[in-house]
Amino acid sequence: IYHLGKYSLGIGVMGNHYRSSFNFGKLKSLSDYKIGIVFGIKEEKYNINLSFYPRFIPRDGESSSNKTLDVDKVKIKIDYFIDKVISYYLNISILDYYFFDHDTEVSNYWGIYDIGFGLILGRFDDDKKYLTLTFDLTERFYMRNLNNEKPYSYINGQGWFGADADNWFKGDPFSGYRSSSHVLTVKGEERINDYLFIYQKIIYEMVDRGEDHDEICFVFGVGGIY
Repeated sequence: IYHLGKYSLGIGVMGNHYRSSFNFGKLKSLSDYKIGIVFGIKEEKYNINLSFYPRFIPRDGESSSNKTLDVDKVKIKIDYFIDKVISYYLNISILDYYFFDHDTEVSNYWGIYDIGFGLILGRFDDDKKYLTLTFDLTERFYMRNLNNEKPYSYINGQGWFGADADNWFKGDPFSGYRSSSHVLTVKGEERINDYLFIYQKIIYEMVDRGEDHDEICFVFGVGGIY
């Protein structure tokens, strides 16, 4: 990342690995690596951060297996600071997974679309140690479109909220949409020193009638700052 005053611009690398027999009928290992753009604006009262890893649909060469994994990601996060203790944020993210079988020209697709709002209470200073509490409510939308026979067409039910031009006037304009959920998250973060922090997070996801059960999980992690 290169900083120029209040602006920042840089590049990032995203890697994804797949190993399963679901998409191609037999065990297959695929990897996808993307170079993306990272952009930010930092003001006294707010921060804006954007990362973008574009979709790319390659036609495999002669030496390939004609099976392709393609992943794209877009994330926008806006933080607004009320004072040293209270802040809130808006978080929007899109993550799409495409599996192409170039031999038969068929593709499978999964997508996760999030719109989240969070409240942060924190930074209780004590010898450079602080505790931060985050409360987050996210609306999540799941996309899925399997055995699509037009893998290289746009607006074919795969990606961009599942829009499907072929079925627009047939009663199914968003054929790639599967289900939605409400995700509640409570996170606690504690700074240990200038370079190290720990965090704990509880996530509860309430699904709609498109799925058969809710989800709950606990996350514990360690992070570094330099």
